[in-house]
Amino acid sequence: AGAQVGILGNLAIGRGADGKCNRSVLSFDTSAIPDDATITRAYVTVHYNTNAGNPWASPAGNSLVVDVKSGAYGATPNTESGDWAAAAGASNVASIARFTSGAKQSADFSAQGLAAIAKSGITQLKLRFASDQTSSSLYLFITKNATLHVEYQ
Repeated sequence: AGAQVGILGNLAIGRGADGKCNRSVLSFDTSAIPDDATITRAYVTVHYNTNAGNPWASPAGNSLVVDVKSGAYGATPNTESGDWAAAAGASNVASIARFTSGAKQSADFSAQGLAAIAKSGITQLKLRFASDQTSSSLYLFITKNATLHVEYQ
Protein backbone atom coordinates (compact mmCIF):
# COMPACT_ATOMS: atom_id res chain seq x y z
CA ALA A 1 0.00 0.00 0.00
CA GLY A 2 1.09 3.56 -0.61
CA ALA A 3 2.13 6.23 1.84
CA GLN A 4 0.09 9.19 2.91
CA VAL A 5 1.39 12.33 4.60
CA GLY A 6 -0.83 14.67 6.51
CA ILE A 7 -1.36 16.50 9.73
CA LEU A 8 -4.27 15.21 11.78
CA GLY A 9 -5.69 16.22 15.14
CA ASN A 10 -4.33 12.92 16.41
CA LEU A 11 -1.58 10.67 15.08
CA ALA A 12 -2.51 7.54 13.14
CA ILE A 13 -0.56 4.28 13.16
CA GLY A 14 -1.67 1.19 11.22
CA ARG A 15 -3.72 0.58 8.06
CA GLY A 16 -6.56 3.01 7.48
CA ALA A 17 -9.94 2.46 5.84
CA ASP A 18 -8.32 3.66 2.58
CA GLY A 19 -5.89 0.72 2.70
CA LYS A 20 -2.86 2.98 3.19
CA CYS A 21 -0.41 2.29 6.01
CA ASN A 22 0.18 5.08 8.49
CA ARG A 23 3.26 5.83 10.54
CA SER A 24 3.67 8.76 12.91
CA VAL A 25 6.73 10.95 13.39
CA LEU A 26 7.38 12.69 16.70
CA SER A 27 9.93 15.49 17.00
CA PHE A 28 11.76 16.42 20.21
CA ASP A 29 14.30 19.15 20.99
CA THR A 30 17.13 17.24 22.68
CA SER A 31 19.70 20.05 22.46
CA ALA A 32 19.75 20.48 26.26
CA ILE A 33 21.61 17.17 26.64
CA PRO A 34 25.28 18.07 27.27
CA ASP A 35 27.63 17.05 24.46
CA ASP A 36 29.81 15.08 26.89
CA ALA A 37 26.89 13.26 28.55
CA THR A 38 26.40 9.52 28.37
CA ILE A 39 22.77 8.65 27.73
CA THR A 40 21.91 5.77 30.04
CA ARG A 41 18.17 5.29 29.48
CA ALA A 42 15.42 6.52 27.18
CA TYR A 43 11.79 5.64 26.51
CA VAL A 44 8.73 7.33 25.06
CA THR A 45 5.27 7.71 26.58
CA VAL A 46 2.24 7.99 24.27
CA HIS A 47 -1.43 8.61 25.00
CA TYR A 48 -4.32 6.63 23.55
CA ASN A 49 -7.10 8.40 21.65
CA THR A 50 -9.03 5.69 19.78
CA ASN A 51 -8.61 2.67 17.53
CA ALA A 52 -10.34 0.69 14.82
CA GLY A 53 -10.15 -3.05 15.20
CA ASN A 54 -7.07 -4.59 16.75
CA PRO A 55 -3.98 -3.53 14.77
CA TRP A 56 -1.81 -5.78 16.97
CA ALA A 57 -3.64 -8.88 15.72
CA SER A 58 -3.07 -8.48 11.97
CA PRO A 59 -0.79 -10.25 11.40
CA ALA A 60 -0.95 -12.19 14.67
CA GLY A 61 1.58 -11.01 17.23
CA ASN A 62 2.23 -7.67 15.51
CA SER A 63 4.05 -5.08 17.60
CA LEU A 64 4.16 -1.29 17.74
CA VAL A 65 7.81 -0.28 17.43
CA VAL A 66 9.93 2.86 17.76
CA ASP A 67 12.62 4.01 15.32
CA VAL A 68 15.04 6.83 16.22
CA LYS A 69 16.68 9.45 13.98
CA SER A 70 19.28 11.96 15.12
CA GLY A 71 18.01 15.07 13.37
CA ALA A 72 15.09 15.10 10.95
CA TYR A 73 13.87 12.25 8.76
CA GLY A 74 13.59 14.72 5.88
CA ALA A 75 15.24 17.98 4.86
CA THR A 76 13.44 19.80 7.70
CA PRO A 77 11.76 18.78 10.95
CA ASN A 78 8.39 19.38 9.29
CA THR A 79 6.38 16.39 8.06
CA GLU A 80 7.04 15.65 4.40
CA SER A 81 6.24 12.81 2.02
CA GLY A 82 9.70 11.21 2.21
CA ASP A 83 9.44 10.73 5.99
CA TRP A 84 7.25 7.63 5.63
CA ALA A 85 10.03 5.52 4.10
CA ALA A 86 13.08 7.49 5.30
CA ALA A 87 15.72 5.42 7.04
CA ALA A 88 16.12 5.72 10.79
CA GLY A 89 19.43 6.01 12.58
CA ALA A 90 18.30 2.99 14.61
CA SER A 91 15.26 0.84 13.83
CA ASN A 92 13.01 -1.12 16.16
CA VAL A 93 14.79 0.19 19.28
CA ALA A 94 11.79 -0.39 21.57
CA SER A 95 8.25 -1.67 21.46
CA ILE A 96 5.00 -0.45 22.96
CA ALA A 97 2.68 -3.15 24.28
CA ARG A 98 -0.97 -3.21 23.25
CA PHE A 99 -3.11 -0.64 25.07
CA THR A 100 -6.67 0.62 24.69
CA SER A 101 -6.80 3.58 27.08
CA GLY A 102 -4.66 6.07 28.99
CA ALA A 103 -0.92 6.46 28.62
CA LYS A 104 1.55 3.74 27.67
CA GLN A 105 5.32 3.74 28.10
CA SER A 106 7.58 1.99 25.64
CA ALA A 107 10.22 -0.47 26.67
CA ASP A 108 13.63 1.09 27.29
CA PHE A 109 15.50 1.93 24.09
CA SER A 110 18.24 -0.44 22.98
CA ALA A 111 21.89 0.63 22.98
CA GLN A 112 21.52 1.54 19.28
CA GLY A 113 18.48 3.66 20.11
CA LEU A 114 20.35 5.50 22.86
CA ALA A 115 23.25 6.19 20.49
CA ALA A 116 20.86 7.65 17.89
CA ILE A 117 19.54 10.38 20.22
CA ALA A 118 20.91 13.77 19.18
CA LYS A 119 22.75 15.82 21.80
CA SER A 120 22.36 18.96 19.71
CA GLY A 121 19.30 19.86 17.73
CA ILE A 122 16.37 17.49 17.43
CA THR A 123 15.65 13.80 17.68
CA GLN A 124 12.76 12.32 15.74
CA LEU A 125 10.95 9.09 16.53
CA LYS A 126 8.90 7.12 14.05
CA LEU A 127 6.11 4.96 15.47
CA ARG A 128 5.01 2.12 13.23
CA PHE A 129 3.80 -1.43 13.39
CA ALA A 130 6.56 -3.98 12.75
CA SER A 131 4.39 -5.57 10.03
CA ASP A 132 1.81 -3.82 7.86
CA GLN A 133 -1.71 -4.93 8.73
CA THR A 134 -3.18 -7.55 6.38
CA SER A 135 -6.62 -5.86 6.39
CA SER A 136 -7.81 -2.27 6.19
CA SER A 137 -9.31 -0.29 9.07
CA LEU A 138 -6.90 -1.63 11.69
CA TYR A 139 -5.25 1.37 13.27
CA LEU A 140 -4.48 3.22 16.47
CA PHE A 141 -4.80 6.95 17.05
CA ILE A 142 -2.59 8.51 19.71
CA THR A 143 -2.69 12.11 20.88
CA LYS A 144 0.07 14.59 20.06
CA ASN A 145 1.23 14.93 23.67
CA ALA A 146 3.93 12.24 23.61
CA THR A 147 6.95 12.58 25.90
CA LEU A 148 10.52 11.43 25.27
CA HIS A 149 12.23 10.60 28.58
CA VAL A 150 16.04 10.68 28.49
CA GLU A 151 18.36 9.96 31.42
CA TYR A 152 22.07 10.71 31.20
CA GLN A 153 25.16 11.21 33.31
